Amino acid sequence: MFYHISSTKGLTELEPRVSTHGKSWVYALTDFSIGLVFAGRDYLGNKADDKFTKFGVTQDDIPEIFEYYSGCLDEILKNKDAYIYELEDSGFLANQTSWRVEWVSPNKTKVIGEKYVPDILAEIKKLEKEGKFIIHYYENTPSYNEFVRERIENLLDTYYTHCSLNVALIKHYEGIVKDWVAKNIDENYQKNYKNLNSEQIQKVFNDLDNGEHHGKLVPTEMFYNYPQETVDWINKKYEAVLTQNTTKENLSNDRTK
Repeated sequence: MFYHISSTKGLTELEPRVSTHGKSWVYALTDFSIGLVFAGRDYLGNKADDKFTKFGVTQDDIPEIFEYYSGCLDEILKNKDAYIYELEDSGFLANQTSWRVEWVSPNKTKVIGEKYVPDILAEIKKLEKEGKFIIHYYENTPSYNEFVRERIENLLDTYYTHCSLNVALIKHYEGIVKDWVAKNIDENYQKNYKNLNSEQIQKVFNDLDNGEHHGKLVPTEMFYNYPQETVDWINKKYEAVLTQNTTKENLSNDRTK
């Protein structure tokens, strides 16, 4: 059986789409467990990819996940729902990507079954108890922190050189990102957004909030020139979402009393 995991409800057919591999494919797994992570998202709605965790399978094909910071799994997976879609075999091919458990099809693929998972973290912990999933919780040790630093620096090197930074990276890895920016931003980029007064800085952040990416990205040079102002802006965004979530949870609890 082939599976596709999504946070989107009610899918009946999957269209091939161009993704990171540059080809138009439908992606699937033969074990849905590790795919549950794909439906995770942080408080701002960022997809829970390698900004937050390392995930994959062991040599024995047991799914495993590594936390990058304390409380990481609670943020991206707890109370986050997912839909496990069973798929027809529309011509899925193995060994087309660097991940051996991943299958792809160049064809439209019909959904033939669906299972709803209301809490991804609860489902993964259940699988962990059954010996079907391995969770590596964050450890505040020099070796683990170096592991995280290497992973985040590699992510920055791969996707973020001389462009915008995802605010989740700054929120959770401020020191790592600050060091990386200092080493990688060149003189031409340093000049951008320079010598802004407080009103101009606020306007930049307002424009980002109202722009195409809804404040999920910030220009690298803004963080370089105004690190504290950028961090304060990001913290307010998270605080607003957490307050909103707490209010919704309290209202929900009141209704069940």
